[in-house]
Amino acid sequence: MVPSLYRDLTAGRPTEVEHLFGDLTARARALGVATPLLDLATLHLRVHQRRVTAPAVAGA
Repeated sequence: MVPSLYRDLTAGRPTEVEHLFGDLTARARALGVATPLLDLATLHLRVHQRRVTAPAVAGA
């Protein structure tokens, strides 16, 4: 048993990054709580999200 986020990542599928991490980082920021590691993980997942959901570039 593994989290669905991990299954999506390893399969190259879109993740629920905004629902899980995006919301958490936004709430922390609103409270003035620094979350540097969570911010970094969120950034990495957002990059992954863009890669798997962006339309294929012609000639790539």
